[in-house]
Amino acid sequence: MTSARIAEARGRANQMGATVVAPDGLSYAITKERVRVLTTPPGVDPRTYYHSLTTNEPDLSLAEVYGRALAQLMAGDTAAAVPAFTRLRDQHPEVLQFHAALGQAQLSAGQTKAALETLEQARELAPRNVPITVRYGEALLQAGRPKRAHEVLLDLFNNVPPSQEQIRLTAIAANAAGDVADAYSYMAEYHIMGGDLPLAINQLEFALSVPNLTDVQRAKFAARLKELREALPKERARMERGAPQRAPPGG
Repeated sequence: MTSARIAEARGRANQMGATVVAPDGLSYAITKERVRVLTTPPGVDPRTYYHSLTTNEPDLSLAEVYGRALAQLMAGDTAAAVPAFTRLRDQHPEVLQFHAALGQAQLSAGQTKAALETLEQARELAPRNVPITVRYGEALLQAGRPKRAHEVLLDLFNNVPPSQEQIRLTAIAANAAGDVADAYSYMAEYHIMGGDLPLAINQLEFALSVPNLTDVQRAKFAARLKELREALPKERARMERGAPQRAPPGG
């Protein structure tokens, strides 16, 4: 590259706005508070810890304000949690955890329309972010829009490997949208991830029995079924080799 092109590229780069992200220290602190709240023993009010700190919000760290709002949400006090998360989101829009928490709180409060708006805005900031997209899918299901939920979740998990529970959520969305064959195929993947190949095979057989499959669906399900049927004997043999040997009678 010539020096002129290098200088031109540097000039364009200097004119571009920087993307603001939450500092690593803040992300860690927020996660720490989230773990603290979610691991509160059954029967214990998660708000108790935050009552012991201070009642004066300015004296709390940003992460502690988040933790207190999450504790309020977990305790069912959405009247306090929604305004708290709204302030956090508005004051620190670069922190995605605040968007996700606000959407969750609004859903819990029955504010489905507001939750959809919150999570749609968050998806614009971070397309295909897993926590945001999963929350958005849940909100769409609650709003009676399963077709859109299926589309959103499928787009995400075609690009990001899903967890087992996220596969199950996608199957629920597909089934609610009337995409029954796809729902069976997702449940097959759910059982594969859980190590249950016979159940996965059963789900794919159900998928292939659904009327009016497209040629693409039929080919896809049949290929996956063939793969699993070939793998099943090997898996059984592997499990038998790993099983503890029983002592012979009288041995």
